Amino acid sequence: GKINLNGINWVIVGGESGPGCRPMKAEWALSVRDQCQQANVPFFFKQWGGYPKKKYGRTLEGKLYDEFPQADTNPDIMPRKERLALAESIEAELLTTTYPQELVSIHT
Repeated sequence: GKINLNGINWVIVGGESGPGCRPMKAEWALSVRDQCQQANVPFFFKQWGGYPKKKYGRTLEGKLYDEFPQADTNPDIMPRKERLALAESIEAELLTTTYPQELVSIHT
């Protein structure tokens, strides 16, 4: 059926695997894929499922779908290297600073 993809930034589809797993119909996966394409939502097809799952693979109509959402490009987020450097400098400062006893006892 129709899926509401408003606010969704990634869809992963995969069938059940392991003993007692239920089969997945191709039309289900294809319907979700088509709706994702229409809504510009990345689609990742994980597996058909089954037991053993490797026997059935992960291609859908002969194609792998390994789409991922765009990386967050929020300009307010400091790049990872800069965040790590800042965290290290804060940690170094904390280790060398003397604090009043009442603050130290709260956090120990």
